[in-house]
Amino acid sequence: MLDLANHVPVLEVILKAPGMDDQNGILKLYDPRFGYTRERSYSNTIRNPHSPKNEAAWIHYISSGLAMPKLMQLQYRDDLRKPSFVGKTDDHEENRQGRTSGKVAPKSELERLGEFECKVFYSTQKQFITELRAYQDLRGLQGRHLAKFAISVTWHGRSVPTGLPARYFQVPGIILEHIRGFPLQELVTRVPEKLEVWQEITQTAIDLTAEINSHGVFHNDCHPKNFLVVDLGTGKYQPYLLDFAKAQFRSDFRDTLDEKDRGGYLWNLQDGRDGCQIGYIMGAVIHRATKRHLVIRFPFRNCQTLVGANGQSGRDLED
Repeated sequence: MLDLANHVPVLEVILKAPGMDDQNGILKLYDPRFGYTRERSYSNTIRNPHSPKNEAAWIHYISSGLAMPKLMQLQYRDDLRKPSFVGKTDDHEENRQGRTSGKVAPKSELERLGEFECKVFYSTQKQFITELRAYQDLRGLQGRHLAKFAISVTWHGRSVPTGLPARYFQVPGIILEHIRGFPLQELVTRVPEKLEVWQEITQTAIDLTAEINSHGVFHNDCHPKNFLVVDLGTGKYQPYLLDFAKAQFRSDFRDTLDEKDRGGYLWNLQDGRDGCQIGYIMGAVIHRATKRHLVIRFPFRNCQTLVGANGQSGRDLED
């Protein structure tokens, strides 16, 4: 099946180990033949789906020696886009752009398609590496706010053309604990007419993002679709945060104590954008469905905030 949020292959598996009971898990595969990196349109239709033509172009691109230089270029571009480079000028990048600013020979359709496949390959590999690191850095929160991480795997199901490196066709993946819950965006219908419960669950989700940020991880996609809410059966609910493929880490920011440095870890920690995103979106979801407001405490503020229509914060309320 597909992860509907990201069009990523997700399979339910059973983990077996000597001397242990079988456990249900989720295998998430980072397969470049799928995913939002294939230029998904606003209607969620894949505009450039994988096909035999795409595969042939990718094989030709690798065989021509174009893949490795392009991957290095994409990595270099991403390094320059890290927050630690905010406000800096890179002379090497400016000079490189200056040398290539003239006319460039047009690329053939085969090369353009191969380059597109290379970008998709790079993006899915980056997502895997990012999510794997996030679960490693947040191992102390696993089982409580995050799914437990089991193991990383490599699927060898794609055929490898003779003479080409296998790594271009291998599909990495991770196996996680299977969390059985409902998406946070369905809160109003799953737990009807209970404003105090909606507020408690939303507040717990916001506090969770602050705890994750304090561990040096910024999720960067705290949409309700990335939270699962588990009914604990006692009138209590526990939200779990999923999908760290877009995360950033403390090492991506400048190591400075300057609270006004937007490229610094401290500024981004106090900015609390993960908590703001989920708080404002859930405020809008609940207000649209019920015309009622949430009163939310954002960790980086010293007061409570009324959140409602259009995901906008209302007035700050005194404690």
